[in-house]
Amino acid sequence: MSAIVDQSGWLQTRIVGLLKAGATAAADRIYCPVPPAAKFPYVSIGDVQVINQRFECLQGAEYFVTVHAWSRERSKLEIRSLGKQITALLDDADISDGEVSVNTCEIDNSQYIDDPDGNTFHAALTFHVLTD
Repeated sequence: MSAIVDQSGWLQTRIVGLLKAGATAAADRIYCPVPPAAKFPYVSIGDVQVINQRFECLQGAEYFVTVHAWSRERSKLEIRSLGKQITALLDDADISDGEVSVNTCEIDNSQYIDDPDGNTFHAALTFHVLTD
């Protein structure tokens, strides 16, 4: 049995490219890792879970990718708007290329969180991605 090919690095590159090309409140401030003194609002790529999917003659993977958005606007409207913009760009997005075939990219869940520092609002958006 052959080993699964982990495409999480490729997937991160494709997601960052889509987010930078999209018109979000974060503009091109899409990071992994986040630089010191990053200007708000910004987006960062978080954890990626890779689940091997091998059945009979098929080989692929299931990914759960967490995208974080950060805001210090005094209203929660900016973080919710940014979460909506990210979801619109990635949910059901065609991120396949000649290298990897992606069957689905769907929003799995969204959380909007008040950061403990009292100044920052945080969105954690998890996307479910299936590849061949």
